[in-house]
Amino acid sequence: MRPLILALSLLACGSGPTEPGPPPPPPPPPPPSGDALRILMVGNSLTSFNDLAGMVADLAVHGGEPRPTVISQTQNNWSLEDHLGNPASTAAIDDPDLDVIVMQQGPSTLPASGANLLEFSTIIADRVAKNGTRVGMYVVWPPIGGDINAGIDNYTAAANARNMAIYPVAHGFRHVRANFPAVLVYGPDDFHPSTAGTWLAAMIITAVIYDHDPLEYPNILPRQIPAEWEATLRATAKLMVDTYGRR
Repeated sequence: MRPLILALSLLACGSGPTEPGPPPPPPPPPPPSGDALRILMVGNSLTSFNDLAGMVADLAVHGGEPRPTVISQTQNNWSLEDHLGNPASTAAIDDPDLDVIVMQQGPSTLPASGANLLEFSTIIADRVAKNGTRVGMYVVWPPIGGDINAGIDNYTAAANARNMAIYPVAHGFRHVRANFPAVLVYGPDDFHPSTAGTWLAAMIITAVIYDHDPLEYPNILPRQIPAEWEATLRATAKLMVDTYGRR
């Protein structure tokens, strides 16, 4: 009888209450409609180069939306931790009227920088949750030759921690360089975006925010972006949004 008693005892111990798991993340919001959005872009020179914020506003209008207010809060070489230590940045982040925050720091390809990205992006997401602001990660790229896959993985992990939006721009840079090397998304310093690279970023970000089809976006800088690159960049934007984007 003793084996039976022992088995019943073990079964009873195993059937006790367990700790509840974390609640499932909320679904992404529906596409915006009606009033013009208020969008904050937080980052460094990868955001400020070529007026990414202005391109996002222009593409939103071309996509049939009311012109959004797009605020750019950037400082060269700053991380999200730096922004959280800056009163001007925190005042912008805490604006209760914000609809969307698009944020990035450096490439964050290393374990330490990935952990820093995760920590401080989570702080921002939690900080604005009470306002209903939708926070998202603008996935940026390293200089040519850097480990772009590691950066993408770290940004994705940070976004997944709070079910943030994902703006998969580094994915687009990776795709263009691997398949269309004649289309130059990097600028002369092999790190900052060319005008074409910023247009690609703007198409991806705007399409994710508004649930647009990037194939319908115009070339808003035809004197700087060659016409023969347009189809490749639009198709890349659509593929990245459809495959990796998250509202």
